[in-house]
Amino acid sequence: SMYPLLVRDGLAIPYLTLHVITWSIWWILRPFSVPELRSWQVLALFASPAASFLLHLIELKVPAPPRYPDIHVLLLMMVSAGWCVLSFLASNLLQTRMAERSDTKPKRE
Repeated sequence: SMYPLLVRDGLAIPYLTLHVITWSIWWILRPFSVPELRSWQVLALFASPAASFLLHLIELKVPAPPRYPDIHVLLLMMVSAGWCVLSFLASNLLQTRMAERSDTKPKRE
């Protein structure tokens, strides 16, 4: 979501380089992270970098219409906010399920 600010400051190339390095490291380490992922979780993990890549590609290749000069920034912010909300809800749901499965009740003697 900071991409428009980094472009304005002339830091788009370092951003894209770090973006590629980050996703490459994630791709290499993904088998060790969570072994029991469901199909929808794997889809969500691949959708995030795919949406990011697609939005950056659109910004580079498709010019913004004169009537809406900030449409690319708006799309990027909408996707970023959506992923933030979905990540928040998913992490809270995961924590709730993990807490229900674990033995958290104190033992009486």
